[in-house]
Amino acid sequence: MIAEVKNKAASRAEAVDTLAVVERDVTSAVSHSHGVGVADLVVVAPGSIPITTSGKVRRSACVEQYRQGQFARLNA
Repeated sequence: MIAEVKNKAASRAEAVDTLAVVERDVTSAVSHSHGVGVADLVVVAPGSIPITTSGKVRRSACVEQYRQGQFARLNA
């Protein structure tokens, strides 16, 4: 799963804490809502997920970038 998150943290420590909360909340919400676990959550900066000219997510491009490790993860 790939999620864009704005980083408004004042410090590196605050950013790490915020990302940990985001990871926990997202994986929990997906698990509770859909009954499946999240094997890998990739948190990226806004604008990192490829989209079409009409604003739809380019899923195949996301898969390819994920497989090649091309996303700049904020939660690495």
